[in-house]
Amino acid sequence: MIKSSPFVLAFAITLLLIGRGVQAQRPGLIDGKEKLSGYPEITLLIEVKDPRKAAGVILKNGGKVDYDPNLGIGHEIPFLIVTLPGEKVVDERFLKSLELKSDVRMFQASASGSDNCGCNDQPANNTKDGLSFDTLFVPVEDIKLPELKERTNGKATGKGVKVAVIDSGVDASHPVFQNRVIFWDDSTQEGRIELKKVKVIEGQVTYNDKTLSVPQRLSENKAIYVGVFDETAMGIQFTDIFKTTDRAGLDFNRNDSIKDKFLVMIGADTKSSNDSTEEEPPVQEEEPVQEEETEESPEKNSEEQAQPEGTESEEVASEGKTIENVEETSETQASKDQASKDDEQTSEKKTKPTEESKPALIAFVDVDGNGQINGDEAETPILDFNIARQIQRSRKELKYADMVVFPSRTKTIAYPLLFTADSKNNVTHVTIGVAFNSHGTHVAGIIAGNGEEIVGAAPEAEIMALKACSGITCTESAIIRAMLKAFFNPQGYVPDVVNISLGSPEEYDKDRMDVLIQDLSAKFGTVFFVSASNSGSGYRSINHIGSVSPAVLVGAHASKETLARHYQLQDGVEVPDHVLQYFTSLGPSFTGQLRPNIVAPGSALSATSLIDDGSSMYNGTSMSSPIAAGATAALISAARGNKEYNRLEAWRSKKIKSVQDKSSDVKYSV
Repeated sequence: MIKSSPFVLAFAITLLLIGRGVQAQRPGLIDGKEKLSGYPEITLLIEVKDPRKAAGVILKNGGKVDYDPNLGIGHEIPFLIVTLPGEKVVDERFLKSLELKSDVRMFQASASGSDNCGCNDQPANNTKDGLSFDTLFVPVEDIKLPELKERTNGKATGKGVKVAVIDSGVDASHPVFQNRVIFWDDSTQEGRIELKKVKVIEGQVTYNDKTLSVPQRLSENKAIYVGVFDETAMGIQFTDIFKTTDRAGLDFNRNDSIKDKFLVMIGADTKSSNDSTEEEPPVQEEEPVQEEETEESPEKNSEEQAQPEGTESEEVASEGKTIENVEETSETQASKDQASKDDEQTSEKKTKPTEESKPALIAFVDVDGNGQINGDEAETPILDFNIARQIQRSRKELKYADMVVFPSRTKTIAYPLLFTADSKNNVTHVTIGVAFNSHGTHVAGIIAGNGEEIVGAAPEAEIMALKACSGITCTESAIIRAMLKAFFNPQGYVPDVVNISLGSPEEYDKDRMDVLIQDLSAKFGTVFFVSASNSGSGYRSINHIGSVSPAVLVGAHASKETLARHYQLQDGVEVPDHVLQYFTSLGPSFTGQLRPNIVAPGSALSATSLIDDGSSMYNGTSMSSPIAAGATAALISAARGNKEYNRLEAWRSKKIKSVQDKSSDVKYSV
């Protein structure tokens, strides 16, 4: 029997609150009293005395080490990011064996809840006449971005700059992004289901005691992967006890019902292997999953890339990075050292077995919910979204759909489809990347929108959408996983800028997020922007995320022109040229540091999900942070071509490659 000491009880409750959400379609309630056996795995950052020793203990007890910042060289950086089985959070002997330096503090942030933070911004309630696209805008003029663009001959647009948006997801189908949402990840797993591998016999499969016809392009497979998106059973981040009648389930097709079910089939494209001369890359893992240590090969081989048997995991990763390096070199005119690095990678690829004989993994979805894949559905193969966008970035023709589209007479309802595969290229899960909460889409539009009316600070920047918030909340576990995915992903992408418009007021200690931000900033040279929070002035009113880190915390201000256009300031009312917004947090931090670092416009009209209105005006430091992040992306693109900048960028590229090479070789790393 497990002893219920106060330490274990507090630790268990804390992990329960910050844990990854209940996996989709998992029934049952957690009443807080039963042992957490079988409870969903929990991802968290722990500070330990000896990372190598703690990592060994975790692996032996069925856990996973998602990230070791030491990259296998020593153990001076005293933290790990780990995923633990639910029952281990109440195992006192196990917890003591980790030799934790401190306990795990409870945290939750919300992009739509009641927390007074920089993330619960709501549409402005402007009911007066005269509001239009002519008066509502992304106020880039307030920070002189048009002048910057003019001085740089139009180069300050963010072209070739990657900005990671850690938020509630981004509507990649919105026209203001023009296919510049290049990466999507759902760390909440609320749209994820498990797949079953079934045999194909004479063009049919048997699933849940039903005989189903297989689309022709999958019919020659010996086996395919089948599952059902059951709207009612789709999970959220917290346990089922937090589900209420108005929050449970996901209405994928937006028909005001959560009773629909959508069949999905995934397999190799046999038509592609027979008819095509140029094959697409195979599916890659959606998220890093670490298995038990083996002596024969490093953990990276089985966890970061999903590969067919008989190939090494580096091959697809190298291919993704090569595409990345070729594009950046052409845009930044990098040094000869960078060109030499590309040549080495190209030469290395030529010596390795190619994947041209491997057909693409494609999906077919029963979007009308009739339980069969037929008609147009059987003629619409869908590729994993991230692979599809990688192909588009390399300027190759995309022969598949890049999103799943549900029928609608009035709205565009399209979502990324994300495949998760194991080390043998078996597709274990599939995710529909929903962004029902428009917060993340609004933030991304401020950064990189480029439409007729909505033009962001960096209208040609590329967006990496990392979903850390479900419709109810944003857990620390999901935010941590999203941060890791931004830097360690199969495509080899590394963001130049990261925006986090999430958070809540500080506690009296250095936050775990600060530790991770500091580590990633140092390794990758990436700039983090974080909303300061909407708690007003006062001690510890500042956002706890990034408050004691290299991140730039951004408060909110408004110009006289913005006050007139967004808030209909009456004629004759005298106000200063620039004023702080009343809600912006002013600090100081718990350590006495003067935060925020800068202020930027705190209101904007920007994009919202197409399933909603498509655009809206929001207020909050969640809006000021992305304007600053977008402005930085614009500055980076303007600097490219400068000899000194290129020298620094070449040095950064070498450092990133060194980190990526080491992380792919060590045993305890993503």
